[in-house]
Amino acid sequence: MDSFSSIQQDQVRKWLTGYSRYHERTPWTHETPEHEPITKESRDPRRRSATLGFVGLGLANVPAFAYLQGLKFARTLQAPDKWAAWSSETFLRRRLAWVVKATGATDTAVKVTSDLLQASDRAEWASVLSFSVDSLPPLNQFWTTIAVNFVHFDLKHFLSNMGALYVAATTCVDIPGMTAWHISAVTLASGIMATASMLIQFRLVKTGLAILATRRTGIGASGVVSAFMAVAAIADPTKRVDIIPFLPGVVTMPNWFVAGSSFLGDIYGLLVALNVLRAPASFPTNIGHAAHLGGTAVGVLYYLFVLRPLPARTSVGVQTSAEDETGDQEGSMVLLQMTTTQ
Repeated sequence: MDSFSSIQQDQVRKWLTGYSRYHERTPWTHETPEHEPITKESRDPRRRSATLGFVGLGLANVPAFAYLQGLKFARTLQAPDKWAAWSSETFLRRRLAWVVKATGATDTAVKVTSDLLQASDRAEWASVLSFSVDSLPPLNQFWTTIAVNFVHFDLKHFLSNMGALYVAATTCVDIPGMTAWHISAVTLASGIMATASMLIQFRLVKTGLAILATRRTGIGASGVVSAFMAVAAIADPTKRVDIIPFLPGVVTMPNWFVAGSSFLGDIYGLLVALNVLRAPASFPTNIGHAAHLGGTAVGVLYYLFVLRPLPARTSVGVQTSAEDETGDQEGSMVLLQMTTTQ
C-alpha cells in the first residue's frame, strides 16, 4: 500500500473495516453479536443532546414552582401579623379574637389566615393564566397555552410530574436521532394540544361553581409528560423502567404497562367527568384527563411520523447497514481508481 496515497489508504482501511463488520452480522438481524459498551467518552453526541434537553425541560418547571413556594412560605410568616391586625380593627373582631384565644384556637385562626392569603395568590396567578372556555386565547396571549405547562402550585403535583418525566426520559434519550430539538418540538406541540384538549373538557364538563365560570385554567406538565411516556412506550415497549427515580431495581415495569395504564386511567376519568360512568365519591375531579390524552396523541404521532423514520444512531463498534453499504461503495470506487492509476 506504499504506492497509494494517504487518502486511498484510509479509504481501503474503512472499506475493510466495514466489510468485516458486515459479515460478522447475523443474516436475519444484521447486528453484530457483540460490541463494546457505550462509555462516557464515546457516547453519541446526540444522546448527550437528548439528555441535556430533558434536564432543561425539568429545570424549566422549577422557577415558577420555586417562586410560588417562596410566596407560600412568605404568606405563612405574614399570617400571625395579618390575623393580629385584622382581629384588632373593630369591636366585634376583638370579641371574636378573645373567644378564639379563650378556646385555644389561635393557631387554627392563623392557619386559616395563611390559607386565605395563599388562595388569593393562587387566584391571581389563575387569572393571568386562565382562558375563555369558548375559544383559544388571542395571539398576544397565546404564550399562556405554553406557560401553564410549566406551573405547579403544590409539591406533590410537581414531584409526580417530574418523576414521571424522569422515567420516560430514561428510554427517550436512547431513541435513535433523539435530540434536544425534538424534545423542544414535542414539548411545544403537546403543551398546546394539552391546553386545547383541556378547553374542550371545560366546555363539556361543567359542575358546581364551574357552571358559572367563563374563564378557567389547567396547570401542570402532565400533558407534556404523557407525550414522552407515549414516545417511550412505542419506541421500546418491553424495556423495564424504574418507577421510583434514583432507586434502581426497587419497582420496575415495562414501558407499555406504564403508558397503557395511564392512558386507560385517563379514558376512565374522562368518561366519569362526562357522567358516562360512575365512580366513588372519593374519585378526584380536578384532573385534566383530556390534557393527558391530547399529549399522548401528540407523542404517538410525533414518534410515528418524525422520530421513527430517522436514521439509527451508531455506537462504539456498531454501524448501520446503510453506512456499511456506503462504505462498500466508497471502497469499491477507491479500488477502481487505484486500478486505473496503476
